[in-house]
Amino acid sequence: MTGYTARDLLFRPTISEYFTTSSYVGVQHKFRNKLTAAILAESLRSWEVRGINFVTAQAFLPGARFDFKPNARWSFQGSFLLSRGEGFHSYDNAQSEFLVSYVRPIRGSVKDGTLETPVSYPIRFSLGLQQQTFYNFAGSTRTTLLPVVHFTLF
Repeated sequence: MTGYTARDLLFRPTISEYFTTSSYVGVQHKFRNKLTAAILAESLRSWEVRGINFVTAQAFLPGARFDFKPNARWSFQGSFLLSRGEGFHSYDNAQSEFLVSYVRPIRGSVKDGTLETPVSYPIRFSLGLQQQTFYNFAGSTRTTLLPVVHFTLF
């Protein structure tokens, strides 16, 4: 897998611009029909211009993710990302997430004049945990744990 994106925001009449690029490369492999695993690396570059002042930033983000589906209703997803800035390391961090998802279809029917067609609307419930650690941060709280709840219709 490879990709590149660029975003350029330019504001007039003042000289103000925000520009960012992202390029990534990775390998993804599917093990049978149940497990998909990927290893990724992303390079971010940004700069901001305000009048005659400007600032630049760069970061390298290696990471990995997996998606395990033992059957049609249950799935387990996990990801890990390490963020390392170039030059300024106070906000370097490690992020991880784990989700357990359950899909349940709601069945019904749709009438089209004379015909009645059965339909199934999938509803997904996901519960999990996110973790973020700023390992060079000078503050008192370096690690944050957050519960994650997702509810998806269709």
